Amino acid sequence: MVLQSKSSGSSVSENAFDQLMKVAKADVLVKVDWVIVRSGPKKSVSITIQGVDSYTNQPIATITDPGSSPSFESSVPVLLEEAVLKKIDQFLSQVETHATDVFDNGRKVKLYVEKWDNWDGDFESEYQGKELREIIEDWMRTHAVGGNFEMESGENSVIVDARIPVFDERGTPITATNFIRDLSRFLKAPPFGIENKLIDKYGLGKSKIILGEK
Repeated sequence: MVLQSKSSGSSVSENAFDQLMKVAKADVLVKVDWVIVRSGPKKSVSITIQGVDSYTNQPIATITDPGSSPSFESSVPVLLEEAVLKKIDQFLSQVETHATDVFDNGRKVKLYVEKWDNWDGDFESEYQGKELREIIEDWMRTHAVGGNFEMESGENSVIVDARIPVFDERGTPITATNFIRDLSRFLKAPPFGIENKLIDKYGLGKSKIILGEK
């Protein structure tokens, strides 16, 4: 799939995994890796269960089991099920710790604000006595949970790591795109009047707006 600027036809590609994540919208991805361990006629399964925060792609829970109880059971699915059930409580405990942090401090997301090459403005352009990057910084300070964010800015781009609310006022989960959409509307409105395009193609925890046109 390809996203394009309506005005100039500039394009942005989207890979299959990004498309899947947009549909699944899972908070945590669970990965199970296993190796069959043989000991004569017996065998066991060595497993690693890993939970990955789908907003950041960072591991938030990891449990391993070396498969120390060989069995005559020949069915790998049965051995795998037994190994997972053996460790699932420890795994869920780690996931719960991560969930508590998210609800207390907000979700971690990465946000990008860039400009089309043909836009005559940049992030050092001034509006009412402030550079555009300062205006974006002030907006983030107000809307990030507890004002918790880090921002890198230059003449042509702004990159933000922020903690955002888990839910909006209606109880709907907030993604990075939901959050940055409000910034998009803010910049379109007076006194800025900056047309921009929202790029919703990076999954739950990353999003981008490009200034200058749609």
